[in-house]
Amino acid sequence: MEINRKAVAFVRTATQEQNKDSESIQLQIQQLTLFAKRQKMELVRVFKLVGKTNQQLLKILRYCQKNDIKFVLVTGPDRISKNQEEVIYWQLEFDRFDIRFQTPRKTTGKFGFRPSIYYKKTGTEYIYQPFER
Repeated sequence: MEINRKAVAFVRTATQEQNKDSESIQLQIQQLTLFAKRQKMELVRVFKLVGKTNQQLLKILRYCQKNDIKFVLVTGPDRISKNQEEVIYWQLEFDRFDIRFQTPRKTTGKFGFRPSIYYKKTGTEYIYQPFER
């Protein structure tokens, strides 16, 4: 039985100014392409974005579901959001469909964040519980 190793890459810059120097996007694509090869993944599509990510992540989730994609490659969790709670939200949302974020960066756990800090699992659902500082 062959294991599904299909992946998409998600690259982004936060601002138009960063995007004008396309080197940042190209570098991310290069890193993720190399990472996919090392991990023996088939990179089937690259999603590019400038700015906010929520609508694009929904589009990626739908694409992955429709095309049986199991991995979303990003250069790091900050490509999803600078806000850890948003990263955890999207990580859990993709996890529901057995789609995993992967990064070439060294992190602890899934992206170095622990969902249990922000969410409490009750059966198959996660309930948001704000992080107290």
